[in-house]
Amino acid sequence: MKTQWISVLLWTFALLGLSVWAAVAGSWLGLSPPASATGTQAASVDSKYGTAQTDFGLELFRRIAETEKNKNVFVSPSSAAVVLAMAYNGARGSTQAAMEQTLKLRGTTVDEVNKEASAWLKAIASPTPGVEMSIGNSVWLRNGVPLQPQFKQRIEQTYRAHVTNLDLGKPDAARIINAWVKSATNNRIEEIVTPPISHDTMLFLINALYFKGRWTTPFDPKQTRGAPFTLLNGTTINVPTMDRTNIYETKNGNGYRAVRLPYGEGRFSMYVFVPTEGATVYDLVSQLTLDTWRSMITGFNKRNLPLLMPKFTSNYAITLNEPLKAIGMAEAFDATRSDLSGMVDATWLRGNRLYISEVKQKTFVEVNEEGTEAAASTSAGISVTSMPAPFAVDRPFVAAIQDGATNTVLLLGIVVDPRHT
Repeated sequence: MKTQWISVLLWTFALLGLSVWAAVAGSWLGLSPPASATGTQAASVDSKYGTAQTDFGLELFRRIAETEKNKNVFVSPSSAAVVLAMAYNGARGSTQAAMEQTLKLRGTTVDEVNKEASAWLKAIASPTPGVEMSIGNSVWLRNGVPLQPQFKQRIEQTYRAHVTNLDLGKPDAARIINAWVKSATNNRIEEIVTPPISHDTMLFLINALYFKGRWTTPFDPKQTRGAPFTLLNGTTINVPTMDRTNIYETKNGNGYRAVRLPYGEGRFSMYVFVPTEGATVYDLVSQLTLDTWRSMITGFNKRNLPLLMPKFTSNYAITLNEPLKAIGMAEAFDATRSDLSGMVDATWLRGNRLYISEVKQKTFVEVNEEGTEAAASTSAGISVTSMPAPFAVDRPFVAAIQDGATNTVLLLGIVVDPRHT
């Protein structure tokens, strides 16, 4: 049976930023490991922020897929969106406008975004049976850098981010940050900040999330066997493949077949999309928009059928600078134009400019007979660049009007008090 399961599964997990990841991006913040969540269902919430996050995630993923072809890809749009939403609170002017467009937040004020994000985080964080879920946000601030009180208040209250002052110049600074990330992701993401930390880096905004879901109907490990898998180049290989006959929700879409695999009581699901003969996973990705995605995850019908799905484990890392620039956020990465002045005290910032130096993401996913375990961490490094000292004409001066063609000084004078005529 010719399928492209692994590519499709990894693409599907990227889209779990729009289903599972959109669901797991709840709010557990602090320096201790976020607590796991099990129990009740979440209240329904009509979230503009959630919709914006999905729209952003689809565009970001399309861009990544264009440059990461023939590779397994697994990204968390939700993790990236949460970090960038925190940074958005410190953006000003055209930088803020560009981030607003990129994050699909057009037509809403910062206060409205934070209000909706807070409601979304609370709803998404509600636990559910059969699923363990945790999320944490943190800010690691170089000693001596004074955050704007309003920025600090917003990220602490809306995103429950714990702000920690740290000597980023010390050799163990990266180890301390990475230890928090490792703990917050149940040891699945071991490093997000690479030492040594640049002396220009003033702070890190970091998100870490962890998800573990048990299939509503697990596979029997005894039925797992080697089965053929057709690669993009047409080569067929054998991979460990889970096998179970059960009632599944499936559909035949435009250029794909799809199946929905629920976790626990069904609040969370994995959607798997397999291209039809003659199509590839990239044909599907190229068509992804908010509207097409909504149509792709609706219209399923229950059928009793055997399901063959390969087991796999993936560790993926990507620097998101170029994809984010490509979808509209270039100014935030430009040391000469970026305006993130809402993050730090204006007096301290005088003569300097903050910009996003690097957005990194690492992910882990394992799919087996019991279910799925996944983790992601995103970091945004905020660095400073020294602007040229202003040329201040602030004392008595000489002024001259020169003719460059004849090298003639037409006028020459001294100004000791600009108020005098």
